[in-house]
Amino acid sequence: MKRLSTLLLTILLTAPLWSSAQYSTLSLELGTGPQSYRGDLNPSFGQWGYHISGGIRITPKEKRLHFYTGVTYGKVMAQSYSYETPDPNYTPLTQVDTRIFSVESKLFVNLIKKTSFRLYLQQGIALNTMQSYTPIKDPDTGIVINTPVENQIQSIETSNIITYNELNYSPFFISFPTGIGASYHFKNAFGIALESTLMNPISDYLDVMSELGNPKNLDNVWQFRCSVLVPLRTIR
Repeated sequence: MKRLSTLLLTILLTAPLWSSAQYSTLSLELGTGPQSYRGDLNPSFGQWGYHISGGIRITPKEKRLHFYTGVTYGKVMAQSYSYETPDPNYTPLTQVDTRIFSVESKLFVNLIKKTSFRLYLQQGIALNTMQSYTPIKDPDTGIVINTPVENQIQSIETSNIITYNELNYSPFFISFPTGIGASYHFKNAFGIALESTLMNPISDYLDVMSELGNPKNLDNVWQFRCSVLVPLRTIR
């Protein structure tokens, strides 16, 4: 009986793969993966955070151009205990943890477009908001906690620490994500996608430092995403 139940369950789960192939023109996309920061506190991609995403992918069957719109939340880590600013009167924050929420839209150009496999370039635009934290030791308990940078009560005059309020930058910024990706679709129209993307933000404050940083080390984020594609509308 147990073997029969196992056989029936296997048939039930794999039956969609035996049917004629379906094509999804509208899919729910759920993704996650690592992302890495590059900037003044780290001149090369090497400090890692994470991101999660969700959105809708529109894929007309006869078109080479496809479209995605969705949201992403993630964080990047910036840390350096040896960085020195060009102005010796100021000391940068040595560790910053920046959380980023994005609403984005992307256009895909399919270089290879088959029923089951697609290889594509992508270009998008995103509206982002960020919140930066830095570890502060509580003087009463000695416990180190992540504190929003703008909530620090120290000023440059008393501590020589660069803070959010002194630099007075906006937490909102636009980015132009550029990348390459590939997706594979099963006969039941479910799929998986892998993408490599550069965020290309117009803000240089992901590490809470710009004017006092190296102008050659503009902030950027590299993102690798693995997504599951769930069909919402299919055709044959």
